[in-house]
Order: sequence, then structure tokens, then C-alpha cells
Amino acid sequence: MRQSMSTTGNKLVPIITKKASPPGGHYSQAMTCKGLAYVSGLLPFTAEGKRLNDASFSDQVQAVLTNLKGILEEVSCNAQNIVSCRVYITDIDNWGTFNDLYN
Repeated sequence: MRQSMSTTGNKLVPIITKKASPPGGHYSQAMTCKGLAYVSGLLPFTAEGKRLNDASFSDQVQAVLTNLKGILEEVSCNAQNIVSCRVYITDIDNWGTFNDLYN
């Protein structure tokens, strides 16, 4: 039997960590329920909350992936545990760069 991340049963549990950029507004960095972690809406911010709008595409991707890694570590997971990942890239010319960094 698989060990769950939390013993809270069906309850949604918000995840907050200093290993990733702080969530904006009333959001959390992730939620866990029934042994699964749900992460959504990561943006290119540093863990200290600095927005990287003017940074290169590569630097922005690296910031998002660093935040994702920090959140996954907080729930005792890593990239091998990802079931589904959706990324929205507005410029097709950046797909190769993203794939290189994601892999």
C-alpha cells in the first residue's frame, strides 16, 4: 500500500514553503489530498518574491522549475513523481529551449 503525504484523509491541505516564490493573494503554492499534490499557476518569481518579467526566457523557466522543485521537496516528492505537466509558452521559438531545461 502506498504511503500518503498526509494523514488527513479527504481533507485538502494547503502547502506553503520558503523553498519557492510566495503565493499571491489568497492562493497557496500547492494543495494535497489523498496522497497527491496539486501545483498550479507557477510564475517566474524568485523564492524571495522578485518578479522576473525582464529576465531572459531561460532565466524565467529556470525560476519556475526551481519553484516547482521546492514545492515538490516540501511534500517529499521530486520530478519523477509528476503525473501531468502543462506549460503555456507563447512563442513557438522557445519550445526547444524549454524542453532542454525541463529535461
